[in-house]
Amino acid sequence: MQQQLCDGLSRPIYMHHLDGSWESSSRHMIPEGMSPDGVYHKQDFIEIFSVRFVNHKKLDFSNIYGAIVMQVGIRNYILFNRKLGEPPCIDSEGFVTLRMPCHGIKVGDGIELQSYLFNLEMKTRSKFVEWWSKLSYDNVLSQRVGSMFGPIEVTLAAYFSAVVASLEVTLINFEDECLSEVYGHVKVKNNKTLNPRAVSWLFRKENKGTMTCISPIKSGRCIALPLLRHVVAVPIDSTMMVDVCICYGDTVFASGEVMFHAKLTGKESGFLIGSHGKIRVEVLWSRVTYYDKLGYSW
Repeated sequence: MQQQLCDGLSRPIYMHHLDGSWESSSRHMIPEGMSPDGVYHKQDFIEIFSVRFVNHKKLDFSNIYGAIVMQVGIRNYILFNRKLGEPPCIDSEGFVTLRMPCHGIKVGDGIELQSYLFNLEMKTRSKFVEWWSKLSYDNVLSQRVGSMFGPIEVTLAAYFSAVVASLEVTLINFEDECLSEVYGHVKVKNNKTLNPRAVSWLFRKENKGTMTCISPIKSGRCIALPLLRHVVAVPIDSTMMVDVCICYGDTVFASGEVMFHAKLTGKESGFLIGSHGKIRVEVLWSRVTYYDKLGYSW
């Protein structure tokens, strides 16, 4: 049994088998982004940079609960979701801690922003919906949706021809067994989108304190950094720049920038060498989304 998968231009490019394999009708494997005749087809993706409560100076973040959802086509993507008893996930500037997307998001006919929030102290709820129909490609765009806490601004880019990068960051030769004081940042940008708002934060911890979710990925002193999100979308003809600074205690473990030229497929690594060890940045390039792998047609 097979299912036909089409790209954003509605051209059939792959045959998807239920065992997860991909091939053309001629029984030959095709690189992602190529049609059976070997022609490269553009694939558009959305990259989300930030979600921000505009009136943050007037808000008590501890009382904000609920969800902010972005709907693209028939798919829903949760931008904010806080349940009772969970700690706040909004910083002092009103920015939500983004933990998504976990896979590439294809551009649809438009975006619907939905806020379902409630105020614990006032015991009131609100629902707002905003339709975002005009997405100009390859520009940084912002749209606001209302809420009982004032406007919420979503900033993103819709790239006409893009690729998805899945990243992993690993500390190598980390000598301190206590990881509670690890802090710093991992942020991603590209040389085609120069707007200062076009930054994707994968890890951001400004203060020392309890660190959770860090665990050894193999024997020895090799530790996987617990990224908030692992996936970003960048233009296919761009250079992706990964800015990393990791500290523990009063020591900078390693700091610097690793650059990767965007590719259709493949896996590669870059290293930062510090005085106390090194950091490995691994990138897996792809143009197939999570739903593509399930065999769903767009």
